[in-house]
Amino acid sequence: MTTTTETASSEAGTKTEELRDNPTWLDVGPGFRRKTFTPRVVAFPGDARVRIRVRVLSEHELDLARVRALEHCVKHRVDIVADERAVFEREVKRQIVWWAFLSEKPVEGEEARFFAKQSDVRDDLDRNTLDDLFDLYLDVQAEVTLSQRTLAAEVADKAIAVGRKDPAGFEVLLASADASSLRVLAKRLLARLGERSGGDDATDEEAEG
Repeated sequence: MTTTTETASSEAGTKTEELRDNPTWLDVGPGFRRKTFTPRVVAFPGDARVRIRVRVLSEHELDLARVRALEHCVKHRVDIVADERAVFEREVKRQIVWWAFLSEKPVEGEEARFFAKQSDVRDDLDRNTLDDLFDLYLDVQAEVTLSQRTLAAEVADKAIAVGRKDPAGFEVLLASADASSLRVLAKRLLARLGERSGGDDATDEEAEG
């Protein structure tokens, strides 16, 4: 028997999927954030048959990964005989891999040992596997960053178009847009203002000359 809560949860999940796949101009900011932090299924380095999930970490998580890496280096300072900077950078990699890959629940067909939340599997990763996973993370991060820039440009274009006809709608868009979109929008608006005042500026410069 399906409960009201289960039905509401199912409908909410369906709505979220619809918004992520077909974001409107009012939802494009929040929709991007959902898409950014949704894990993506990719092939495990060296074995395309094994599918794993990776998600791009938030800035807060990346900062926390560096803090955890520093704590590790301080705690095990006696054991560090190599260059401390190199040890720290490797530990940052390990933390990022742990958070981006290994703490995610496996989907059907994946090898669960790579995702056990309470295991120490990250400590068993050899240097090459760690580097491969980190490189894979950077590839996904670059892909997401490119998508972010493209989407931010779309948001800025829509904001300018909406602002001409619907000031109230423009305010709603600003409230829902993410920081990246707002930066692009600000640059484009400033550029347009510069174009409009370009003639006057040139005249002033000539006069000063």
